[in-house]
Amino acid sequence: MLKNILVFLDGGEESQRGLAAAVGLARLGEGRIRGLFVKKIELLEMGLLPASPDLGGMPPVILDPEFLASLEAEKDKTALRLAEIFTTTVGPLADGLQVVRGDVVEELVQASHTADVVLMGRNRLAVGEQSDWLSDITRQVLKQSWAPILLPGKQPDALFQGPFLVAYDASLAANRTLRQMTRLAFLAQVPLTILSVGNPDTTAPRLEEARLYCKPYRLKLSLEAREGKAIDLIQSFCDERRFSLIGMGAHGHFKFKHLVLGSSAATMLRNLAQGFLVCAR
Repeated sequence: MLKNILVFLDGGEESQRGLAAAVGLARLGEGRIRGLFVKKIELLEMGLLPASPDLGGMPPVILDPEFLASLEAEKDKTALRLAEIFTTTVGPLADGLQVVRGDVVEELVQASHTADVVLMGRNRLAVGEQSDWLSDITRQVLKQSWAPILLPGKQPDALFQGPFLVAYDASLAANRTLRQMTRLAFLAQVPLTILSVGNPDTTAPRLEEARLYCKPYRLKLSLEAREGKAIDLIQSFCDERRFSLIGMGAHGHFKFKHLVLGSSAATMLRNLAQGFLVCAR
């Protein structure tokens, strides 16, 4: 079960949703919650700007130590604020907030080695029409994380109310997603729908495989086969049945890697407010 729950906190609204969802998940499975705040090392904080041919090969510029100190003080202030929020929100479910210094993606991926699931925000880019795209940090962590990534969506309090949807293509990542979503559906006691996209010769054995795995859990299970474009089918399913959580593999036969990490992500994240559970490995 999902006992080791890791939440990435950066002080933004998205990470607050992740913390709220983590509390709900921990209560379902008697889990414990660890927080992680990364004090990002900026180029400016290194104290110099390297010479660049674009700048005419000018020598490095030594920055004002007081300015660097102010950057560090601001990060320390954020860490203290997050520690207070973490303690207040998580309460007795907390296993502590870790504050580290380094590259955000590297630290998150490293921390995922000791987690059953990682919760983080989608961290939207607020730039014109791209306001629903994933940030570069979230994209990279989705690719590299050793643990499943849970993106809570806009209503974290309703995340585990069900029903759940799994898009299943029998790939390794999709199979791991199926296992996690089945266990979550069992804990939450909610219906689970498994959707397979492709021709009947392909979808039938996939769904039978999924049915055999789910059978011992005695869930209210629905197996659905469709032909068409995966992203359109997922959206129509969610419009019809109001799924609270959607599970998918980050790498699969119908190229979910592209849907999540490429240009099509903007459409899906803009139109679907539900949470996503994504397995990359």
